[in-house]
Amino acid sequence: MNYSNEKRQDSALTRREFLYSAACAGTCLLFLQERGLAAISTRLKEASYYHRTGKGTLVCNLCPNECSISDGALSSCRTRLNRHGKLYTLSYDSLAAIHKDPIGKGPLYHFLPGASALSVATAGCNLRCLYCQNWELSQNSPRKVRKIDISQEDIIKKALRNGCRAITFTYTEPVAYYEYMIDIARRAKSAGLATHMATAAYINKEPLEELCRHMDAATVALKGFNDPFYKKICGCPITPVLDAIVTMKRAGVWLEIATCIVPTLNDNAYELKRMARWIRDSLGADTPFHLVRFLPEYRLANLPPTPTSVMEDLRKTALDEGLRYVYISNMPGHEGNNTYCPSCGKAVITRLGFKLISNYLKRGRCPNCGAPIPVNSGTLVEFVQK
Repeated sequence: MNYSNEKRQDSALTRREFLYSAACAGTCLLFLQERGLAAISTRLKEASYYHRTGKGTLVCNLCPNECSISDGALSSCRTRLNRHGKLYTLSYDSLAAIHKDPIGKGPLYHFLPGASALSVATAGCNLRCLYCQNWELSQNSPRKVRKIDISQEDIIKKALRNGCRAITFTYTEPVAYYEYMIDIARRAKSAGLATHMATAAYINKEPLEELCRHMDAATVALKGFNDPFYKKICGCPITPVLDAIVTMKRAGVWLEIATCIVPTLNDNAYELKRMARWIRDSLGADTPFHLVRFLPEYRLANLPPTPTSVMEDLRKTALDEGLRYVYISNMPGHEGNNTYCPSCGKAVITRLGFKLISNYLKRGRCPNCGAPIPVNSGTLVEFVQK
């Protein structure tokens, strides 16, 4: 969504409006008019990571919710069904959204800068964030939204035909369509496409380690930095999220962190300082950190947009804590969209919102002073995050 000074700057659909119209009217059928598309019927696929209790119920072990599911019932993410003693995923081979996006929309600024990605999603989420911008899909079951039946092979073909360099799992929570995501990712990597997920990282360690083997990059929404906020606003504890982020880092997944700054709830400078320090010490000072401006949404529509001054002050706080690449998102035209060399201060990549305008890097280095800038261009890993 593109806003500045509390006003929309263009007439394009916002991300929420796009998804809402997709769910209700099928506008996500963006690429489905091509001749020769092989439509398929949604089918049930047995889910992974669950066990039986011996009492007719199943316990899902995919995420820390550890849902206990009776026969005929759904998990809390609304995507996993106990059917006669087997757990099935309802989100396999059936999308709720598909769209070509700038990969930077993740937000993901240091991985394949300027590239396009084919973004895909199904309905469902294992969190219940009160400000979710895509709640029409995330807080619904795949059974209750308009489905796009499309084979995995056709997803890959569409990415290639449309000049995409990556598949992005986004819009809703990819953990909710875990099996589908991994199988698409396998095909994507075989076709030479990169893989990226935008996730809240609320997932158990074993399935996460398996997922990391198929994922090149991740944008993790670290929604706050205290347990009461996470439990009240997102419906889960924070510790599993922090553990998952560290697991992804150790597995070699390219990481960028994003935090939506919600007025009165997580806009405290002290909390932001603690978060920035944790990112610096646990993930490295070169980890890109995106401060995302809150816009009134869902059950927090009564709150105002985050003031520009707050966003700028928190960006300075994070920079002062030693993070080298701190961005301001949802404010197109703001200087906080650009990448600056931490050594000489020169703008080395400029953006308008998520769209890349210019890239002055020379083999991963600042053209002014020669300092290395952590950017992965895909065909050449110009700098490895340490």
